[in-house]
Amino acid sequence: MWEVVDWFKKLVPVVVAAALAGSWWFLGNGAQTGGNVPGEQRVSTVEVSRGAVERPPSMTTAARPSRVLAHYGFGEDGYRPFAVLDFGTAVGAALPGTVVAAGEGTVKLECSGRTVLTYAGLERISVRPGETIGAGGPLGLAKGPVTLRAERGGRALDPVALLWPEMSRFTAEAGVVEKEREAIIRRAVREETRPVRNPAELEPLFREAAGEAGLDPELLKAVAAVESNFDPGAVSSKGALGLMQLMPETAESLGVSDPFDPAQNVRAGARYLRGLLDRFGNLELALAAYNAGPGTVERNGGIPPETREYVRKVLNVLESGN
Repeated sequence: MWEVVDWFKKLVPVVVAAALAGSWWFLGNGAQTGGNVPGEQRVSTVEVSRGAVERPPSMTTAARPSRVLAHYGFGEDGYRPFAVLDFGTAVGAALPGTVVAAGEGTVKLECSGRTVLTYAGLERISVRPGETIGAGGPLGLAKGPVTLRAERGGRALDPVALLWPEMSRFTAEAGVVEKEREAIIRRAVREETRPVRNPAELEPLFREAAGEAGLDPELLKAVAAVESNFDPGAVSSKGALGLMQLMPETAESLGVSDPFDPAQNVRAGARYLRGLLDRFGNLELALAAYNAGPGTVERNGGIPPETREYVRKVLNVLESGN
């Protein structure tokens, strides 16, 4: 029996030495190869609430969507309190903030100014509640559309208009209107300068338009004299057009197809002035609204200071009969 014990004592140092040698070989060779098992792809790991998400190091996050698939607000299918966006594969935070909830495909981010962003539709989440994340920081992965809600102080906001206004549908619609307006102005500039018409030649037109609108033709002529000096081709620095200096949107609302056609322009101007007289019940206020816009007059509770000189000029022309 003692022979067996002596043999075992001699074997233990040999086993320990072999184990130590194997460990040193593994550490030396494994460290040089990055510690990977042969055939495995190296990946980076991002901690999440339920373990870890692995993604290739080359993957970049997108804090700005490539497309707006459905806008916030009312649409054909009713009211939508969120926007539906295409971020690609990796979704990043649009604003820096603190994660207040993360799970079940949703990340809720509390940002400065009491703004809260809620991302839904994520396949894999890469943040934990309580974690602070910077703008563009990874939130998770997505294989399809992501919905984004925005709130400030508990009130819903349009996330696209808030974060990426250039992608908002309202900005796009305003751009279309502005392009149409610019086209009209360019057309006016391209046309040959039209000679100023003799007011006497336009007398029948003013009388006819004034009669249709129930106005004094002298009042209509006084407005045209101050607005354009009876120039049918006049274009103001603000884009007002023709004899009665109609803004493009006003002319369109009055059915004018060619604002430089004297007949169309004067008839529309007469109808517009008639409507302002009925609305304000006062000639001076109506003239101020014709020049500055009815909304400006109502906000001022009277004639705006910058419009007083215009009203004075029209009344002087009307009184002088010139």
